[in-house]
Amino acid sequence: MGDGGARMRAVFLLAVGIRVLFVWGQTTYGWLNIHFVAKDSHRYLALAQSLAQGQGFTVEGQPTAGALPVYPVFLAGLFLFGLKTPLAIGLIQCVLGALTCVFLARIGRAIGNGSVG
Repeated sequence: MGDGGARMRAVFLLAVGIRVLFVWGQTTYGWLNIHFVAKDSHRYLALAQSLAQGQGFTVEGQPTAGALPVYPVFLAGLFLFGLKTPLAIGLIQCVLGALTCVFLARIGRAIGNGSVG
């Protein structure tokens, strides 16, 4: 079966590598004919900017309940550390996505007694 830690590192490195390649390629070269910043991204970014500036959950100065708060709060935290570009946000999300893969692989190993994940 091998070392479970080495397997989890491999899962993480593969998952983060694929994600980073896509984010870097899309933000730098626009490999695919899609917009990396989607239409709803502007709303989340505006909410995050408002939160980071201490203006609350507002868009153009008006309170809103048009979006769930978790993602704008996450983005606001990144903004406070100066991470505001699509590339920076995308790379942080690459790491979180890769950690999710490791988490799911560990769940698979726990449920499948080591034969999964």
